[in-house]
Amino acid sequence: MAAVAAQPLPIHTIEINGHQFGNIPNPNTDRTYFGRLIEYLKGSNGAFRIMQLLERVSKAASQILQEMGSSMSEFFDGVASKLGLAWAMLTIPRLPSVTKTGWDAIFNPKADEGPGANSSRGITQRIHDVADAMAAWGYGLSLIFSSSALKNAADVPNFVGDLTDLSMAAEDYSLAKKHLEFINTNAAQNGDLQTRFMETMREALLRVVKAVASVVSGALGLLVLAFGGPVLPGAALLAIGLISTMASMTSYFYKESIADKKVVEFFRKDTFQVPNAAAGVLAF
Repeated sequence: MAAVAAQPLPIHTIEINGHQFGNIPNPNTDRTYFGRLIEYLKGSNGAFRIMQLLERVSKAASQILQEMGSSMSEFFDGVASKLGLAWAMLTIPRLPSVTKTGWDAIFNPKADEGPGANSSRGITQRIHDVADAMAAWGYGLSLIFSSSALKNAADVPNFVGDLTDLSMAAEDYSLAKKHLEFINTNAAQNGDLQTRFMETMREALLRVVKAVASVVSGALGLLVLAFGGPVLPGAALLAIGLISTMASMTSYFYKESIADKKVVEFFRKDTFQVPNAAAGVLAF
């Protein structure tokens, strides 16, 4: 990272690589947590994550009660089985949207946008979109036809999608860190922008945690297919799954409700990140 052609910095904005970043408050902080939860549950992804969380909590309760010798373990095992089926079936409503996204990724790719344009990020995103569509169709068809073979086949593109999630989250974290370091060095008086990039780092870190847990879980699942049996105790696998689900939900609520500032999205067109013809004051 090298600073070049440093320019006077306004108190509420900073120019980095020809893009202006402002002190943008989070527009959603005025909403109540209950209202945000209701909005989250309206979407298929929110309902999916809540069902997944309850299923994994029920599995944990069943295992604990089984160790204690309680007959209630069978009840929670049954609840977990029903919840597992419920969140798996929520894959089907996603098919139209993920199919369009996957199709566009192949046949109608969008030009890279935002401060991170002209990088390999667009390729990574397109691989993710195609893998997500393939996994969704595989899981959806496996439910319709009760086919374990289709489910196992879908695990492969799902694992690829998890890997791309990890790559993109790590890249966002690295960029937020570099921008924050620049501000600390060149505009330490701008506490609001420091807060914005710090919160962007935290949100990206939560996505990294989620992606790491998903990648580990996916890799272990593929190892089960390869070797015909689990390579870790069931409790460890359950813990990894819980970490993934909770990190995903926490990332959403942190970005939408908890963070004081609008999280910077480096690879999306944003009216608050304005391209500028002037020479950038930071080069990575």
